[in-house]
Amino acid sequence: MKLNEIYENFLMPPRKFSPIPFWFLNNDLKEEEIIWALDEFEDKHIYGAVLHPRTGLEIDYLSDEYFQKFKFIIEEMKKRNQFIVLYDEYNWPSGPVGGKLLREHPEFKQKYLDYEIIKLEKNKLVEFVCEGHFLAAFTINLKTNEVTDIRSLFDGEKLSLKVDSTDSELVVFNVKILDELFFATSAAPIMKGERGYIDVLNPAAVKFFIEQTHEKYKHYFGEEFGKSIIGMFTDEPGHYASLMWTDDFPNQFKKEKKYDLIPHLYKLVYEIEDYVKVKNDYHDLTLKLYENSFYKQIGDWCRKNNIPLTGHLIMEEELHYLPRMHGGLFAPYRHFGIPGIDYLSDKSGYEIKSSVVLPNPNFTTKFISSISHSLGAERTLCEVYGGCGWQTTLEKLKTVMVWMATCGINLFNFHASHLSLKGLRKRDFPASHFVQEPWWNYYSTYSDMTMRLSYFNTIGIHKANIAVLFPKRTFWTEHTVYKKSILFKKLISEFGKVGNMLLRIQMDYDYIFEEQILENLTSIKKNKLKLKNEEFSVLVLPPMTTIPKVVYEFIKKYYDEGGFVISFGLTPANSPKLKNDPEIQAINSHIFGVNNPNEEIVRTNKNGGKAIFIPSIQFKNEIKGETHLKDLFSRENVPKTINIKSESSRNFIYQHRVIDNLNFYLVCNMSKRDGHVKISLFNSGYLEIWDPETGERYAYKHIQDGFKFNFKPFQALIFILSPIKSAIKEWPQEPLINKELTPIVLKTNWDIELESKNKYLLDDWEFKLTSRRPEGPEEIKRKQKIAEKFNKKIKVSNEVFERMRNFVKTSDKVKTSRYSLFDTYEEFGPVLETTLGISMVDDFGALYELMELVGVLSEKIGLKLKEFQPGDEFQISKKFEIAEIPDGEIKFVYEDIGMPLKIEINGKKFDWDDLDEMSEKYFVYDNSNRAIPIKNILRTGENNVKINLKLPEYPDRMPSFHGIEPFTLVGDFSVSNDKIYPLTKNLDSGDWCSKGFPNYSGGIWYKQKFNLSRKYLKNRLFLEFKKVKETIEMKINGKYVGTRTWSPYKLEISKYIKEGNNDLEIFVRNTAANFFSFPKKSGILGSVKIVPYLT
Repeated sequence: MKLNEIYENFLMPPRKFSPIPFWFLNNDLKEEEIIWALDEFEDKHIYGAVLHPRTGLEIDYLSDEYFQKFKFIIEEMKKRNQFIVLYDEYNWPSGPVGGKLLREHPEFKQKYLDYEIIKLEKNKLVEFVCEGHFLAAFTINLKTNEVTDIRSLFDGEKLSLKVDSTDSELVVFNVKILDELFFATSAAPIMKGERGYIDVLNPAAVKFFIEQTHEKYKHYFGEEFGKSIIGMFTDEPGHYASLMWTDDFPNQFKKEKKYDLIPHLYKLVYEIEDYVKVKNDYHDLTLKLYENSFYKQIGDWCRKNNIPLTGHLIMEEELHYLPRMHGGLFAPYRHFGIPGIDYLSDKSGYEIKSSVVLPNPNFTTKFISSISHSLGAERTLCEVYGGCGWQTTLEKLKTVMVWMATCGINLFNFHASHLSLKGLRKRDFPASHFVQEPWWNYYSTYSDMTMRLSYFNTIGIHKANIAVLFPKRTFWTEHTVYKKSILFKKLISEFGKVGNMLLRIQMDYDYIFEEQILENLTSIKKNKLKLKNEEFSVLVLPPMTTIPKVVYEFIKKYYDEGGFVISFGLTPANSPKLKNDPEIQAINSHIFGVNNPNEEIVRTNKNGGKAIFIPSIQFKNEIKGETHLKDLFSRENVPKTINIKSESSRNFIYQHRVIDNLNFYLVCNMSKRDGHVKISLFNSGYLEIWDPETGERYAYKHIQDGFKFNFKPFQALIFILSPIKSAIKEWPQEPLINKELTPIVLKTNWDIELESKNKYLLDDWEFKLTSRRPEGPEEIKRKQKIAEKFNKKIKVSNEVFERMRNFVKTSDKVKTSRYSLFDTYEEFGPVLETTLGISMVDDFGALYELMELVGVLSEKIGLKLKEFQPGDEFQISKKFEIAEIPDGEIKFVYEDIGMPLKIEINGKKFDWDDLDEMSEKYFVYDNSNRAIPIKNILRTGENNVKINLKLPEYPDRMPSFHGIEPFTLVGDFSVSNDKIYPLTKNLDSGDWCSKGFPNYSGGIWYKQKFNLSRKYLKNRLFLEFKKVKETIEMKINGKYVGTRTWSPYKLEISKYIKEGNNDLEIFVRNTAANFFSFPKKSGILGSVKIVPYLT
């Protein structure tokens, strides 16, 4: 492929490289709204979407009406040449068929193996009441490791026993049925709230799921599979609680492993006897059943029907949970046509330091692109930005996107575009990549950049010199559900550090998986490892305890034939069959000279093989570890394809791709500061630079031993080495400031003009509950169980909770309901650890149990995350003041969510029956908005609003809960401290929230005149902003100058100015947070100046 042809595709990529948002189909799917949304997508250069039945859907899932609606959507998308990915569930996780599987086949509900450990006191009677189906019980003497099987003591309800030792524990194993409420059966009027999830280890259950879902889509739209419909998305399948189990598992285990598991269950918890073998046998079989039942069965169906399987697993990135949730990564993902992940953040892996939600972010993107490379998959998907909140910005989204692209992602599934925000839908893991966000107007710039980088990631093949072995069986061996060992946590931490350090010193890598060696997918070619199209010069072994003998023998062979092996922290001692296996230890000695090295070792052999062992102490501190690795790799000639030299080089990430004799290097500065670097590319040729933001192409002088370059904050550029010189313009050199002229600092006072009417969100309501549906016996019982679990796990006195309540800001008033879930989890993590002494990864066997715990804990400390119950009836009231009645109409805007509503303003009543007649449709942020003209009701001084309402009765789920929706005054006014004033016509620089517009989400034109003397006209002039939130669009003398959707906020104005007076207009947009969340600083926040540069 010729370079010019590649460039043409890069400049205007084919439509298939478009981002594909989750399109939340979450209302009654009116045809006019579908057309409106698709036209918006087209205008923003979004040429495909995942059709996602979602929270709030008002049409019976998988009914004839549902498919007729989908038929209309698909036909409209085909007209626009937009492509479609189907989604295999209502909400998520995939499998329950919107509750039908749980209703019609309760035997298909997920089961799990759980255990509880009780510390025994000498001669004290313990009576343990068993929950679920009793399986086994043992006493363990912690001093002697003596085990006693006490199954015979179970009387059908409880265990009763005494021990004569102070060093014993009781461990009881039960099989339970998962009984949580999932999103897949809640949060829509069509849902019935069935509890539980599909048994992903049961082929019959998965077969039913396919018959009821995939086959129905095939019936209606099968002719479009592989044409306009390009994928089937499965979302967050997995094992949701404690250890994997399924019907008849003991018999299947005995058949496969030739022994009875039940008497050995304690070895899944305690490091006793042959626990290494039992753990590996258990996880080996559960993974086999899980893979074949769910992924192979669905993957085979998708291949047969010419529709690639895509999507991702539940928490696939979280290694603390991996052994029990999935068992492995390569085994499930080998059945995907388009492997994918989920990334719940608007911060890159270079920005996140410590996160409850994403503890190891760089691993996530690297492992999935590695799997795609090994499968030969052209595309790698990431569902990204879910739950980031309304305050996210295009700059944040762009920063994450370029980091992901450099890690190998090339199909961006943005979460999400909400068709409607009516009711609880606005709390469905926002932000919304749609009209509700002010920055939506500039989305095409973002889409175009995404498309270019997605296309880049399909050029030729990825080139990395390093392969990092994923130590699956080490994680199996060291994992327990509760109270994870120090070693297990250290292994996971150091595994993440190894990957992070390699990225930070620009040593790109792929992960390889044990299966790829065991199944002969990886070969040795001369002194390199070959896997599909990838070739690796170096094999990195992270800290390990356990490795299959065949895998380690392969590594030994690689070393003997001239390969380069680097081991970090800990060499393995066990095989999956035997702890301290002599054959494993012999390989250690062969490669590293000693069985269990604890100091740095460098060894070579006669065939040029090299082995390095790096002890943990060298990378205990990650930054110091990076410096040590750089020096070591330089000294030992570890191969590199690029070198980036700078004090800030650890802020850079790159990817190298090769096609024919062309070398492409995507290089990104992941810092908010400029990056002055010296780049050496270890290939020859003429150098070009392609800018994915603009699509422009430049020539640049290539110096073999390195060229200097300055990157802007978060800038991504592609450097190309070509054997042929292209006739293109040179990269523009940075202009120098003309120090003989003083920059012109503009006035801080601006005339302003709002894009739309100002909004005053009524909030901090007086609250009175008038009716609440009584809880049924099952609900009461379930709440009692949650409270009991809470008290078992958190043994803390009420005084501790009292002290915590003192730090929580509470109020007798209630607020308009807002989304805040992920922020809450990030805040609660440290509280759980430091104050209550429990760990989110140690003490919970079930994901949704953890979510319930957060709810219980929040109430105990006075922080109510969920104020209301479905069906609640209540009255809210609010007082506000008007200093002076403003000019123009004032409207009272509310949402018509289809529930009874009474509004009273200063004694004027609007009953439910009157509202349709007294109000009008009035789009503020949703088609459910209605407005009542109220100016003639308002008065100077105190005004009163009283509202009676009833919430929908269908089941909700945090964070998509029923609550108080926005009640808003809209008009030409300013607001300060719950007081309305006439609209201000000018504004000083600074946060507009504190200057009359606290709830205003949208755009404001800032206008002023400035005078320019002739001496400035001979220079290149730039208008530069010190700080602005969030986007700018500029006109000078009526002519459009340009737009900046992210930093640097700087535009050249030389062509637009004149001597004397000039008219400047700057249009600033913020985010939707000021209206849907809490006010964030908005507007022109710092100085604005005209800076002269030499021509």
